[in-house]
Amino acid sequence: LTAWTSAGNKLSLEPVTRPIKVLTPKPRHKLIAAHDEVLSGINDDAVILVDTLPEAFYRGEMSIYPRAGHIAGAVNIDGLSLLDKKGHLLPQDELATKHELDRNARIITYCGGGIVASTEAFVLTRLGFNNVAVYMASLEEWTANPNNPMETGEAR
Repeated sequence: LTAWTSAGNKLSLEPVTRPIKVLTPKPRHKLIAAHDEVLSGINDDAVILVDTLPEAFYRGEMSIYPRAGHIAGAVNIDGLSLLDKKGHLLPQDELATKHELDRNARIITYCGGGIVASTEAFVLTRLGFNNVAVYMASLEEWTANPNNPMETGEAR
């Protein structure tokens, strides 16, 4: 939104009519991680869980979910740190320095509800990682179950 408005584009509440088109979905199920895959990934060295919320949420100092903190074993890459002040993604070389992860790992991104995690997954894919998925239900689902392991503390 910031990038749109800073480029001089207008916002409107008026409805827009577009021609009707046909969408043919082609789901790629390996791009979506479900709860059980995330749970089993906690103790799997071949899986990296990436929390994309701001560090204060990761550390457990702030939360809007039933429990504070992050999924056990997750690393933190704040999704907002991927954007410049106008809302554009940072240059590729700057993004690469934030993603020094194992390229052979299954990487699962999450946030609160899958939105910022999707941006992170997009960035990882652009950087050449080819086994990336988004946990779409993210902390909204995870924190609702007290049996799901959570941690608090400094970012890894």
